[in-house]
Amino acid sequence: MIINKARALSLTLILLSTLLTPARAEEVLVLPEIEVTGDRDSWRQSLSPLVTESRETQLKKGKKVIVVDSKAAPVAPTNNFRYQFARTPGIMVSEVNNESYSSMSVRGLGDPHESQNLLFLADGVPLASDMYGYGANYYQPPAEWVERSEFFRGGAGLLYGPMPGGAISYQLRKPKQGEGFKLWSGFRSGSFNSSTYSLGTQVPVSENDAVLVEAQKRSSDGFRQSNSRYDIGQARLNWSHAFKKGESLSLSAHVYGSTHGEPGGLASPSGDRTQTTTPNDRLELGRTFGSLEYRNELNSSLLLVSHLYGGAFTRNSFRQNLETASQFGGTPNANSNTIQKQNFYTLANDTRVKWDHAFLAERNTLSSGVLLYAVDSPFIQEQGTSGDASSGAAQKNIDRKTRTVSLFLEERFEWGRTSVTPGIRVENIYQAIRENLNSGSAVPLRNNSEWAHVPLFGLGIETRIDSRREAYLNFSQSYRPMAFQDTVPLNTGDLISEDLKPSKAWTLETGIRDRLSERLTWDLSAFLISYTDQFGRVGNVRKNTGAAIHQGLEAAYDLEILRGPMDLHWVGNLTALHARFKEGSLSGKTPQYAPKWLVKNGLYSNIGTRAKASLLHTFVSDHFGDDENSINRKIPAYRVVDLTLEGKIPHTGINVFAGVFNLLDEGYFSRVRSNGIEPAMPRNFSFGLSAGI
Repeated sequence: MIINKARALSLTLILLSTLLTPARAEEVLVLPEIEVTGDRDSWRQSLSPLVTESRETQLKKGKKVIVVDSKAAPVAPTNNFRYQFARTPGIMVSEVNNESYSSMSVRGLGDPHESQNLLFLADGVPLASDMYGYGANYYQPPAEWVERSEFFRGGAGLLYGPMPGGAISYQLRKPKQGEGFKLWSGFRSGSFNSSTYSLGTQVPVSENDAVLVEAQKRSSDGFRQSNSRYDIGQARLNWSHAFKKGESLSLSAHVYGSTHGEPGGLASPSGDRTQTTTPNDRLELGRTFGSLEYRNELNSSLLLVSHLYGGAFTRNSFRQNLETASQFGGTPNANSNTIQKQNFYTLANDTRVKWDHAFLAERNTLSSGVLLYAVDSPFIQEQGTSGDASSGAAQKNIDRKTRTVSLFLEERFEWGRTSVTPGIRVENIYQAIRENLNSGSAVPLRNNSEWAHVPLFGLGIETRIDSRREAYLNFSQSYRPMAFQDTVPLNTGDLISEDLKPSKAWTLETGIRDRLSERLTWDLSAFLISYTDQFGRVGNVRKNTGAAIHQGLEAAYDLEILRGPMDLHWVGNLTALHARFKEGSLSGKTPQYAPKWLVKNGLYSNIGTRAKASLLHTFVSDHFGDDENSINRKIPAYRVVDLTLEGKIPHTGINVFAGVFNLLDEGYFSRVRSNGIEPAMPRNFSFGLSAGI
């Protein structure tokens, strides 16, 4: 049953009155201090779903934030996102087996294709091609480089900008002053001729300077009959300089290049799952980015972080035209192809301040900042004279621009055990599109530009019930701007509705975090999301598909079963979701990729500091791959089991690791689009070793 607005308002008022009930001074309690005595204690804490405040500029109290520490589980092949986000509730992975892009969604909010409803960042740098004009995520950092990730739900729109699904912030390995020279390397091999080579070093240049360099090369033939091979190479450099205590400067640079075959979709899930339907389609990606971060803790109560970043991203696709072939699972037979070449040139600065002070409340913390963001994005489309041509006659030539000035401000007021954090963000977005050539269009060339001013508001409340429990409530607004492909059709046969509007959402979430004992922690919440004017595809028309209500329960937990020579934890999370369109032509239907149940749980074990293992289970109930709930887009329920092991060879400095993914060889798919069904990976193996000095 869908919750109406009156009921939602009543729920909000009841929770507000509960959370804001004043506490007597003698009842004010603080969390017990946790003493970390070694690697095993650190490992135990890394499994907990609970989050704590940090010295960073982001305020976390009163928000739904999940932290995933990479040391909790053996390292998996990059990028197995099902495994990588096994401890993150709500994230559903629509699996793409050739690693050409990530495909994820949260709580059924929008099409997971290219994760365009999620915002990804690595060390503060957005990973999307253009997070306002083209929010596709074609690059994710290797799992081996990630130390931890933070997933912000409510309040993500205020902290970082667009995308109603939230923001995932990766923290990558950094050089450390005062440490000596280090050198490490690794090799991994596996099914379908997959291999990964890694190399890294940290060099102490001086007492105040350190440099870290890492490189990785990986490839695989894929499990399809042909054209599922990918080759990826990348490297990064990070230099850190400490001026004095609390003041530092970091310079980073990253270069990435890859080629991916695209074997195509299948017409039926019951046929040969290894079949290739598009033997000539391919995707080429390139990314060169750099950033400069200045950090100054001016005193114990004032922190300034300024981040200048920019670079170039290239996306080139080569896809054979259908001719007389069926679009859904058909094999193209035209003696021509469509070539799209997109470039994105970015320059941006993100400056933030965090200030602890006294004003009205016992303790106050202000977090504010400004984002200046600019992207130029030329687009060229050509038609080749063969199914695998690399160049052809020009069909489209489009200049695209994004300019953004974003301001945000949050102020946390703390009285005793209760904190209240109101916040506001104002997005000022300029977008321009100029068509220089469009040979297939019957309408005049477009030369459009417009400013959009989007205010977003949020409120977070948190109170300590006792020394182990805390309750939170968050109300936040978010949105997704119209992307370039929403205003000018980029694919042959696509049509765009003439009355498109930006998507808008608001989220109400309340929950309890509980440190029931040192052996059990959990986070339980209820959420209600209103998502209006969301983007979708009805046939070949891209349009606003209406308004939907997403509501449900979400839980994450960590239970220590054994502690001793071998530690054993049962860790898991679940999302129970009810989502329905409430107005528009799709009223009563279920939004795409919105399963009623998403369950992820498993056993994690640690044998001292010598070995660790995980046995993970993922269950996804049946759902649809489109908003129309088409029969050929239905995705049956599936469950997947993964087993991973990692250990140290005594007295050698060598680590060995192995994994079996899709252990039970489940024949399933979690991705279906207009070109057909993309089968997921069958049972596959991975093993390797690493060493360092």
